[in-house]
Amino acid sequence: MGSLRQKINAFEEKYQDYMGYIYGLTANFLYAIYDYKIRDTASVPTFQLLSYRAVANLLMVYLYAKSTNTPLLYKPKQLNQTFVVSGIIMVGSNYLAFYGFQRANLSEAIALYQLIPVITLILGGIFLKEASDCTQSFVTVLSIIGAVLILKPPFIISSNVEASEEDENPERTLGNIALLISATFFAISLLFSRKMAVQKVDPQVGMFYSSIILCMVSALGVMSQGYRSLDGSEIVNVVWICFLSYVAHSFFLKALKYGDAGKVSLTTYAEIPFGYALDVMFLGHVPELLSTLGVFLIFSCLFVQILKNQIFKYFREKFQKRNAKLTNSVEMKEVLLN
Repeated sequence: MGSLRQKINAFEEKYQDYMGYIYGLTANFLYAIYDYKIRDTASVPTFQLLSYRAVANLLMVYLYAKSTNTPLLYKPKQLNQTFVVSGIIMVGSNYLAFYGFQRANLSEAIALYQLIPVITLILGGIFLKEASDCTQSFVTVLSIIGAVLILKPPFIISSNVEASEEDENPERTLGNIALLISATFFAISLLFSRKMAVQKVDPQVGMFYSSIILCMVSALGVMSQGYRSLDGSEIVNVVWICFLSYVAHSFFLKALKYGDAGKVSLTTYAEIPFGYALDVMFLGHVPELLSTLGVFLIFSCLFVQILKNQIFKYFREKFQKRNAKLTNSVEMKEVLLN
């Protein structure tokens, strides 16, 4: 075991500049499998499945806090109230996410859930008065168009467009709407996280409160929905969900350790093609044209953000050349007139 740890340390040291991306991509590949396992456990009541995840999440945060000596309780009353409010919002986000992933097509579900950064940007501009640049505005427009193509609201998408059997499936539609609302709730919780970050509070502390509230609420939910005995395959899936949640989260924390947070966050878009591949290969589902286009538009936000400097450089040079031509043209006219 010690030899393996030494090899990993040597690898991390050798490729230190790339470890943020390597761990980030690995984390999002595992998150895609995690989402797939939730979809594959659609027969289990949502609150029951969520309760297993809540206990695993609480254990995950506790182990992290113990290994880093992070205090989990704070004295300021107002700060604790912020934790509780954020935790309640995260309960809604988690429940709706599980509900959505159990019912929606995997590729569409992951794409909709990746709208969290865009929704956070919009809410940050509205409530925190945060300014956005041209790239962020363009990414927002792309994401909104992508979401519309996936959701296909009848008041926007013409009724003349022939609907597939999937589009007329109310469970799938409810799942997609649930995921969109879940992403919004998650974005709101991120605004609270920013407030806590200003006060230099470890984000894991907020997750600790969320996990406790999630355990309590999911227990009440199980009592109302009823408990169902799991068969062998469902037990295996539940174990996978809890395990993947912990490991994927650990890899993402590793990614943030080695890479810039802004750049590492771009790797989350990699979950979209991973999910698309799992949807096609294991669930046997090939999204229809409009949904595929919507998924592609949301995924293309990654390339816009990576290549934004080159894109703006290209258009800036084109604009400068055009201005130079116009200036020369005006000067030539003045010479001729004189």
